[in-house]
Amino acid sequence: MEKLKIGPYIWEIIEKPEKDFPDFGEASLDKLIITVRENLPKDVRTVTILHEVLHASFSSGGLILKQEELVVDFLASQIFLFIRENPNFIKYLDQQINS
Repeated sequence: MEKLKIGPYIWEIIEKPEKDFPDFGEASLDKLIITVRENLPKDVRTVTILHEVLHASFSSGGLILKQEELVVDFLASQIFLFIRENPNFIKYLDQQINS
């Protein structure tokens, strides 16, 4: 499907059907794979990918949090809402990084 560089690693995003994968998503550091359940609603899929990218970032960077799931849930939903409400911000960041 798609590959992302997260930390020093290249991660692959794959989709699996619900019958084989009941969770919304999962990040596996030992396989460098982010798995997302197929056919999720668009917003749920987007937040799930953000959620798993944050998990992958933490594990790739060696960060261990006692309440990681709570932190990741909060950050994924807040980042999603921020980007959706401020669509020009990503363009701005891209211009800043690539100019």
